[in-house]
Amino acid sequence: MKFKHAALGFLILSTGAFAEESSPVTNQVMSRDQQSALTQNEIIASLAEGNQRFQSGTLTRRDHSALVRDTIAGQFPQAIILSCVDSRVPVEDIFDQPPGNVLVARVAANIANTDMLGSMEFATRVSGAVEFLD
Repeated sequence: MKFKHAALGFLILSTGAFAEESSPVTNQVMSRDQQSALTQNEIIASLAEGNQRFQSGTLTRRDHSALVRDTIAGQFPQAIILSCVDSRVPVEDIFDQPPGNVLVARVAANIANTDMLGSMEFATRVSGAVEFLD
């Protein structure tokens, strides 16, 4: 799998894709039911489709403020993505995902030290993402 951006490290994905839908919802915050229905293959496909939209310049238009408010009760991410601390790398945009649908762990040089691994473990144990490495 190749995505267009070298600053991304690896992914840890949630289990469970959207039942009866050909592609995940990209303009709303993911619910617990949607997250639990995801499969790793569907998540990879969703991220790849979002990356294609990023590459073609056809990102989904969103009201980010409203979507952030929608996460107040909780967020149910499909993946945690280890990325560079570089602020020019908007990971949610690279995969065309709304707030809350991916967690982003940022660190210089994509180095997963003990602290970063602790954050990623939190994502897998508490937020519902499971480990998946390419």
